[in-house]
Amino acid sequence: MYNYIIFFIICFLIILCLAHIVQLKKQNNELRILQTYDPEINTITELFKEKLPIILVDEINLWSLENEAYEDRTIINKELQELSPILKDNFVHRRIIQNLDHYALSLSRGWSLSLETVKNTPSSKIIPLKEKNYLRLIGCLKGEMRVMLFPPNINKSILDDPSLSTKLMEPTCDIPCLEIIIRIGSMIYIPYGWWVFIYSHEKTILLDAVNSSVFGMI
Repeated sequence: MYNYIIFFIICFLIILCLAHIVQLKKQNNELRILQTYDPEINTITELFKEKLPIILVDEINLWSLENEAYEDRTIINKELQELSPILKDNFVHRRIIQNLDHYALSLSRGWSLSLETVKNTPSSKIIPLKEKNYLRLIGCLKGEMRVMLFPPNINKSILDDPSLSTKLMEPTCDIPCLEIIIRIGSMIYIPYGWWVFIYSHEKTILLDAVNSSVFGMI
């Protein structure tokens, strides 16, 4: 009897893990953007199930990073040389992680944070990259970023075309694409499997936050 119970428990856990993996790899090809402001846990769960790009309006602006020792610990609108030591501060790093944990995967290995700078010229080529992370949030700390998104089912030959930039500018362009402006203090969720290109014609600083799964770095 004891062996049967162990067997059923193992089977149940395997089914749960498989269901979790299926949900992680689920893809949605709709050209639609979701948007939310300071969402509740239930709202977060429902939005992320859609597997569509999500704008988290003023997400970073809502974070409180101050403590008694450091009254001004905002990470908004600072230069890169100012941001690097602030993010290395254990208190600030921990508070950022605590804020991000509202969005973490149910079987998470934690968050990886990095700072990125973006600045393109109008003639820069559009080279989309496939999103291989199950959960990735990108926030705008300074400047303004533009995000071009292509659905998972797009023909890769379209993205590899050297004239992609020109074709996207044509009035009759029928390439499936979303273009989103993310302003300072806001974040965007990039769904797994989507193709993404981030650009800005002014110097822009981004906070790149990746939440990895216990099933491996993706």
